[in-house]
Amino acid sequence: MVSPVKDDVDALLASWCPGPARDLTATGALTRMQLIVRASAARKEARAARLGLPAWAPATLMAIRRRGIDSPASRARLAAQLGVTQAAMTKQIRRLTELGLITEHPDRDDARQTLLRLSSSGMRVSDELADLDSDAVVFAGLSAAQLATLDRLLRQIRHQHTHPGD
Repeated sequence: MVSPVKDDVDALLASWCPGPARDLTATGALTRMQLIVRASAARKEARAARLGLPAWAPATLMAIRRRGIDSPASRARLAAQLGVTQAAMTKQIRRLTELGLITEHPDRDDARQTLLRLSSSGMRVSDELADLDSDAVVFAGLSAAQLATLDRLLRQIRHQHTHPGD
C-alpha cells in the first residue's frame, strides 16, 4: 500500500492548539474537498475569462446545452438547477442575451414564461467550454475503481447529510 502524501492540510491540522485528543480526519477530508472544489472553480473561471465571459456563464450555458435542442430551459428551472435566485438568473439571462449566446422564445404552454436556447454563437462557445463540464481532470490520478469507490462514498455521505435518519 502506498503511504499517503502529506499536504498543507496536514500542516494546518498539526498546527491546531493542543487539547483533548481529537480525530481530525473528517476535518481534513472536508477541507481537502473544499480546496479541490475551489481549485476546480478557479480553473473554470480562468477559462471563462479567456473567452471574455463572466465567471458564472459556463455553468449557465452548459446547463442550457445539457437540456438539448428539443428541450429549451425556463428561467425558473435553470435557477433551481444552478442554485441561484430567479432575480440572479434574470440578470444572467439578460447578459447572455446581450452577448448573443442565448435566445429567448415564448412558451406556447404558458404565455408568462420564456424558454431559453443557445444561439449558434452559444453553441460554439459551449463547444469550447465542453471540457469545463467534465471534471475528470480533478480525478486523473485515480484508477477507475478508486473513482467509483470515491463516488459511492460521497453519494453515501451526501445522502446521510440530506436525508438524516434514513
